Amino acid sequence: MTEAFFADVPFLRGKYHKVDEPFDSFDRFAYHGWEGAAGTGISDEEMIEAVKDVMKKNVHRPRVYQKALCEKYILEHSPIDINEHDKFPLFYSWGRLLRPLMWVTWARENEANKLSEFYRDYRHSMAKKGAIAMWGDYDHSIPDWRLLYKVGFPGILENVQIAHRKAADLTEKQEAFFTSMEMVWKSLIDLCLRFAGLAKTKGTARAEREAESLYRLAAGAPKTAYDVLMLIYLFFMIGESVDLTQVRSLGSGLDHDLAPYYEADLAAGRTTEEEFREDLSYFLMQWTGIGNYWGQPLYLGGTNPDGTTKFNAVSHIILDTYRKIGIYNPKIQIKVGKSTPDSVLTEVLDAIRHNTSIVLICEDNVRRNMEKVYGITPEEACDFDVKGCYEYAVRAKETSTAPLYINMPYGVLAVFEDEAEPATYEEFEKAYFEKMGKVYSDGIKAIPELETYTDEPNPTLFYSATISASLEKKADAYQNGTTYNNTSFVNSGIGSAVDCLCAVKILIYDKKICTYAEMKDALKKNFEGYESLRRAALLLPEKFGNGNPLADEITERVADFAASFQGTPNVRGGFWKMTVHSARHFIIFGSRMGATPDGRLAGEETSKNSSPVIGMDRNGCTALMRSVLRTKPYRFTEGHCLDCMLHSTSVEGEEGMIAMKAMLKVYMEGGGSAVQFNVLSADTLKQAQKEPERFSNLQIRVCGWNVLFNDMCKEEQDTYILRAENIAE
Repeated sequence: MTEAFFADVPFLRGKYHKVDEPFDSFDRFAYHGWEGAAGTGISDEEMIEAVKDVMKKNVHRPRVYQKALCEKYILEHSPIDINEHDKFPLFYSWGRLLRPLMWVTWARENEANKLSEFYRDYRHSMAKKGAIAMWGDYDHSIPDWRLLYKVGFPGILENVQIAHRKAADLTEKQEAFFTSMEMVWKSLIDLCLRFAGLAKTKGTARAEREAESLYRLAAGAPKTAYDVLMLIYLFFMIGESVDLTQVRSLGSGLDHDLAPYYEADLAAGRTTEEEFREDLSYFLMQWTGIGNYWGQPLYLGGTNPDGTTKFNAVSHIILDTYRKIGIYNPKIQIKVGKSTPDSVLTEVLDAIRHNTSIVLICEDNVRRNMEKVYGITPEEACDFDVKGCYEYAVRAKETSTAPLYINMPYGVLAVFEDEAEPATYEEFEKAYFEKMGKVYSDGIKAIPELETYTDEPNPTLFYSATISASLEKKADAYQNGTTYNNTSFVNSGIGSAVDCLCAVKILIYDKKICTYAEMKDALKKNFEGYESLRRAALLLPEKFGNGNPLADEITERVADFAASFQGTPNVRGGFWKMTVHSARHFIIFGSRMGATPDGRLAGEETSKNSSPVIGMDRNGCTALMRSVLRTKPYRFTEGHCLDCMLHSTSVEGEEGMIAMKAMLKVYMEGGGSAVQFNVLSADTLKQAQKEPERFSNLQIRVCGWNVLFNDMCKEEQDTYILRAENIAE
């Protein structure tokens, strides 16, 4: 990277929000950084009023057409800019202006007028109890990137027009679907021309190059690696901020997507490695500037159908560039399997042990399971996309929603709410599964009501147009417009659930340290007056993640039970999948729950992903992996991730690298799905609390995204310090 790039970094960080002002990364769309060029558009306030007027005048038209008219208006009237400190244009009106006007309003109208009292009661009452979280999900899409590269924006528009002409006997809704896609894709092409025209007025070599790329994208397919990066950036910005559909991977394997263009550029003398690295640096910095709390994913690597690796020279350039510019967003996932070169594995693990947070996807296990569950071809399986945190999808053929989060320890408290007292632990566990079974089965009953109308609150005009099956089926890709239209349970807190069940068995039924009534009273009083009972619960060796035989047996039963609901048909022509994942619901569910038998106090967080409760993994990483593998991660078809913390001294030098590879091999061969390592020491974390200015780049991997340690509140920091202290013992 050049000195010019590092000089521009402070400006790039302020592109989407002012760096010297307070910023909430959960509400990233609420801010502006750079202003648009004078005379290029109108303010957000003017835009909102204008859009309201468009909606009012077209209220009699189908919702999809109303949305298209409003998207067109935004693309035509947003302020834009070409800035000397950047290589990618500014789209000012990126604040999801349509979300409250359309998505939120239309979803509420649907719930009030089309969905049953059962649905409303399940969604709201169970959420208050901390049992579930539920909403319409448009957050896990990946367009057909390779089709976009092949035909470009004009080619997608032409595909829509051809499909429209061929379609017969269209309903009013289907006619509006095609007309709306044509309208917005024309507007995207016009936006490219607006950007290019403005760039031509700047009179700099950088702006001229930007204009040339934008003109090429307005006319056809990308020709250079820079064009591909520009295309990805533009589609992302429009998809996320205007179409309201999160774009959850930058490319379908960014390294092998870029490689043929980069190689052709080198051969033709259009670029150098240094310039490519600089282009890549400015590209990656877009998402650092946006500052999404969840991070923006991209993945690298994989295996070709002939068994050879997809890792290439561009893979190394991306990894090396990412480390050198010192960022943590975008977040990187790596497909790791039998084909992965040892040199690549060494490079990736070395980055991890030097505080670059990366998720490792156990590619061979994911592929094998996708073939078994989907019945897809080996070629399709080896080309799967990694999306979001570490979910998986059949590339360009699957739209899988995640509308329902399940809190797995909820069932324990639900048993204690009953009047009857289980006579044995076996009866208690049976009652737990009955309670959780109702949560799952009622979800399977409620979600179809919601997903019958998936395309109504938020039609996805940009995403759907890239999906060939959507055009063939004349249906939104989020309705039933893809080949595989699946729905996912997101299971949170398995570690807490296991710890609670272990505590009930040991404390009440086996060792009789307390009676059932006493435990029930202790939970009601948040352990006030029962401090010794809480201490006994916390100190039990029977905890998830320690290789304890009893805990592992219960783990397997809990995982088997959850997995049994996988494969149930959904309303969109697909089936229910499963993931063991928490996002931030280990905090949200915990805040809504009372005290639990494992010694957790009311309001405290639960366990996240397939990890143990903070402070409860006492027997090292090998024992943790052994316990987690009892869940049979490979069978959870939407995803499953282990968070593993390693002490920095345990992975130093050549021996440390050998140890890291050995742990990964054990996990992969045992059926692991995805794993992420935090390599930390308690001393370093404590020092970072005292002197945050010295540790400004210290990263922590949280669930499926990266966070700077300094951006965490003290309570969150303390939980990582506690876990780091445990692994050092």
